[in-house]
Amino acid sequence: MLRGGEKTGLAHVAAATKPAAKAASMKERQSSLLERIRAKEAATALAHETAPSKEEAYRGALLSKLPEIVDIMLALQSTARAGAASTVLAASTYVSLNNLTAKIRDSLRIPFSDREIKDAVRTLADVVPAWCKVSEAGHGSGHASRMVVVRLVPLAAADGGSGLGRDDILAAIAGARRPQ
Repeated sequence: MLRGGEKTGLAHVAAATKPAAKAASMKERQSSLLERIRAKEAATALAHETAPSKEEAYRGALLSKLPEIVDIMLALQSTARAGAASTVLAASTYVSLNNLTAKIRDSLRIPFSDREIKDAVRTLADVVPAWCKVSEAGHGSGHASRMVVVRLVPLAAADGGSGLGRDDILAAIAGARRPQ
């Protein structure tokens, strides 16, 4: 400092630029914060647009369970066919959805609800209709007189079946799991 409180030239310039630098730094941080907020909002909006709906997520979960259920159904189908007379070998296997659900539930390693198993069988019928078909059977219009039946078509083409094998069924399931 010089006389009467005067500052030297360099000290005076440094003191004058500090508030300006501080203001510029503050403005840069605010704009940077605003940009980060806008980027986060855009990412959140994009995530909501691309996120699967509840129905799609449920269907994806069912599709992931189908390979194990297919193996159980194939075992049930071969057991039913082995017990049948040789003239019936070409015939399809029919079972009520409730009976099939109980057999699958008892065979699964991880417990699923009856609703999940029934939905999985219906999904399987949508994915591989050449092998598994779900339909209603019965008389009358009353709910109690109608029964949901699952038809499993023989796999071997020589038996009048679909010509599909286990690998074909699993490939169809894998194809249904891929996003469209």
